Amino acid sequence: MLTIFRLQPQKEQPPRYIFLEENCLDGGRWNPDGVPVLYASSTIELALLELLVHFDCHPDEAKPIELFTLALDEDDVQEVHPAHLPDDWNAPDPPAALHDIARRWLEEGRSVALKVPSAVVAHTFNYLLNPRHERIGQVQILKVEPFVLDPRLVERAGSPA
Repeated sequence: MLTIFRLQPQKEQPPRYIFLEENCLDGGRWNPDGVPVLYASSTIELALLELLVHFDCHPDEAKPIELFTLALDEDDVQEVHPAHLPDDWNAPDPPAALHDIARRWLEEGRSVALKVPSAVVAHTFNYLLNPRHERIGQVQILKVEPFVLDPRLVERAGSPA
């Protein structure tokens, strides 16, 4: 089994809500708006950095965060090798080719998850989960727990101390 992690704002719903299609519609590096994909990371630390790169408010104004620890069968993961990506795949404004890769993976439906390189931390990986996949119910939620964001990690303005 492969263990992966997701950090997100806390919601007052049963844990499996994260797999509901309507909760996965925000676009990202690998999917356009409206194409449902759930992002997770190979480590808690990477999940935190991926959250922080999109963080747009002061920690005092942020909603509480929860950490999901998920498990899935390693045989149900396809991998995108960085060597097969465009040179600018990790640019702040990602190329449309990444959406094409994920869209093709979603349409083929061969795996629940797609392992992709992180643009935030070199040599690390994120996992895209397909909430429409017939085996999404086999992804286990091992644990859901509050995650306290250290306010030193985020500042309203200025540079790190």
